[in-house]
Amino acid sequence: MNRLLVILALLPAATVFAENAAPTNAEAQAAIGKLRDTSKPRDESGWKAAIAEAARCRHASVVFELSAFLKSDSEAQRVSAAEALGTMQGLAEPAKALVAAIAPNVARVATLEALLKALGALGDPAAVPTLKADALAWLCEAGADRGRALNAAAEALGGIRCKGSVEALIELKAKCSGGPGQPTAVRNATATRIHASLTKLTGVTVLPKGDLAKWWAGLAPKFNEDLTPVPGGGPMKGMKK
Repeated sequence: MNRLLVILALLPAATVFAENAAPTNAEAQAAIGKLRDTSKPRDESGWKAAIAEAARCRHASVVFELSAFLKSDSEAQRVSAAEALGTMQGLAEPAKALVAAIAPNVARVATLEALLKALGALGDPAAVPTLKADALAWLCEAGADRGRALNAAAEALGGIRCKGSVEALIELKAKCSGGPGQPTAVRNATATRIHASLTKLTGVTVLPKGDLAKWWAGLAPKFNEDLTPVPGGGPMKGMKK
């Protein structure tokens, strides 16, 4: 009887382990096959569900298959694929696929916003250099769509917990003060989102009005690379309690 109780007690843990185990190649191929079969119907709800379900199999082959939808003629399919890839944390391939899709979709604002939001959801630091470079470039370009992209990039950086994100946001904030391209109203809106992202990453609610780079140089040693506090690093002024 005691042995039976022990076995029953271990069943939930075993189930969790099985659910979290990396999918096999066979499981990935099965997911891909199902995606190909069920994404053909013309009804939007059908292929949306198929794309979302495929993303539950976190395997590089599935990422590759989903990436093809980022090249679809349908913006709705591109957006759905980006959203699905944004749920596949723990793999390097999703961020690579999303980053690679930015340039081809830069004129498709809904797709671009979905790509950036997905990168923020993934939280992969590998995306930071591209987000930073693109946001700085968009700031110097005209067009309302660029303003939307800037806001999405600032929010995405706020979802990626690493020192590089903080540094990218600070550099972008400095460029928001003025220059060619986006008007003052757009720059101010982006600066507001940058402030929110910096607070989200560092926990500091009251940011200095002066040199943020100097402020961060003094604060950075109190954080690990993933922005967890260094033990014994001391209190941080303005941090949320």
